Amino acid sequence: MNPELQAAIYNIGKDVAGLTGGFWFIQAPQKNVYPYSVTSRVDGIPDRDSVNTFDDEYLQMNIYHTDHAALITISELFKTAFDNKQSNIIMASYWCIDITLQFNRGPKKLDDVFQLTQQYKIHIQKK
Repeated sequence: MNPELQAAIYNIGKDVAGLTGGFWFIQAPQKNVYPYSVTSRVDGIPDRDSVNTFDDEYLQMNIYHTDHAALITISELFKTAFDNKQSNIIMASYWCIDITLQFNRGPKKLDDVFQLTQQYKIHIQKK
């Protein structure tokens, strides 16, 4: 993932209220506390026209919690922070053109923990 975009997403994620266990990229520590979120990048294809360079980045967030209702609340906070809020993504070398929720899956129970997955498509343009 574009390092500037990753840092901007991390800044949004750490401000989501209730994520006491943290906002992690790829993998959380073994002894982490709930709730927490793990993000990962899904491969995108660069798009170019004659003048500009565009990239579509795909962000997948997996949110984990032992409390079903609290997980839904945190999921809604993420949606509020990301859905159509390209102004929240601040980068020095790129503009965020659009953010689109691709899917919202879950929550499903894994052992004693609930997991909810949200995937976003983030369209950025080089300045």
